[in-house]
Amino acid sequence: MIRILLALIALTLVSPGVKAEIYKCTAEDGTVTFSDEPCDTKAEVAFETPNRNFDEVIGNASPYPEQPIAAAKVYGDDFAPHAKKIGECILPGEYNNSFENQSSPMLPGWRIVLFYGPEDNRKEYEITMQYGRNPRSDGTLYVWLDTITIRKDGKPFDPPAMAAVQRFRKIGSGKWKIRLE
Repeated sequence: MIRILLALIALTLVSPGVKAEIYKCTAEDGTVTFSDEPCDTKAEVAFETPNRNFDEVIGNASPYPEQPIAAAKVYGDDFAPHAKKIGECILPGEYNNSFENQSSPMLPGWRIVLFYGPEDNRKEYEITMQYGRNPRSDGTLYVWLDTITIRKDGKPFDPPAMAAVQRFRKIGSGKWKIRLE
């Protein structure tokens, strides 16, 4: 019995599924990036997500807490950690197997696709997050998570975690858009 309990505790401690922080990393040149892994010993915790619901985690719906942000300090790699934290709230208990950054110069923002599922169906769930941007004449941008689309086995899916969200409004089966205030 004690062996089983110890094994369960060990599995919980090394489980790859859920991390509770997003780290803010500042390079020597002042460039700020965000990651779900600490970049070095100076990494600051930007925000934590343990036991929080979707609306609490979404915060200001941007990977950048200070808005607007200088366009030169916006990096495509900043969006995946933000999307992963939100994905953990949308599909709690599911393991994020991979992601694709499908952003391109032809899109008006950034697109991150997360894939979840068991070993035999690693893309059972697909969460697509489209980030918008609004450039300003002073060289800064407002950046935000604009839409979320969720599919299960290729079909629109409404997970229970999205039933009572307030920061986003449902615009169709498996699709939500940020509420503008």
